[in-house]
Amino acid sequence: MRNSLSVACYLVFLSFCSLHSDAEEPDSQSVVNDSRDANGVAFFSEPEHASYGVYLRAMNEPSLQSSEGGNLGNEFRFFCLPTFSKPICFRAFKQGDTCRIRVVRLTGRGGYEPGAVEIDALIEIRDGEWKNLESHVLNCVKEFELTNGQDALSSGLDGTRWILEARVEGSYWMGTVWEPDYWVSDEGIEQAKEVFGNDERPILMIDQFWKACVQFLTLTDFKVPERIESEADPGKG
Repeated sequence: MRNSLSVACYLVFLSFCSLHSDAEEPDSQSVVNDSRDANGVAFFSEPEHASYGVYLRAMNEPSLQSSEGGNLGNEFRFFCLPTFSKPICFRAFKQGDTCRIRVVRLTGRGGYEPGAVEIDALIEIRDGEWKNLESHVLNCVKEFELTNGQDALSSGLDGTRWILEARVEGSYWMGTVWEPDYWVSDEGIEQAKEVFGNDERPILMIDQFWKACVQFLTLTDFKVPERIESEADPGKG
């Protein structure tokens, strides 16, 4: 009886070790793939931004850092990643003479997991609308130089991260701001003056960044996702 018990305990121990080993050695290749598009091209260059790629991969979006970028036209993407609501992205591109914006929204929450594709729509825009959008993004590309330190000063644990990307004449650019909606409000501007002191450039850059991103929302009749309300308290009503 004692021998049977010892064997059983040993088998349980081996099973536990196997599970523990699997937990401590995740498939590194799958982690890498999650931050790359379907063609294996990384979404973002900086390691601190790699986690954003998981959501773009779930959206079946391409990387704008394509090695064929020099042969491709200008392309722009606004990616909204809220902690408690549904990630959504807007990618503007041209197909021949036609200008389009692809809108993709996921069912998950940005601070947790991507979920599945909920909305996948192509919206055609006029040439003048494309040029206006392009102008806003290019101005941002030229002027936006928010440092990591400045970004850290204006960031929080929870909230919405806005990511703006551009491929311009084959070159890739990316900028990101935490809660720009807040920093362009009267309260946010006053707070920014305390955070950045006498340096007004970060405030102007965030305002320019916000205006460029808002163009995508205006052209597609979408709005930034609101925080998902928590489930009703069962003790009420």
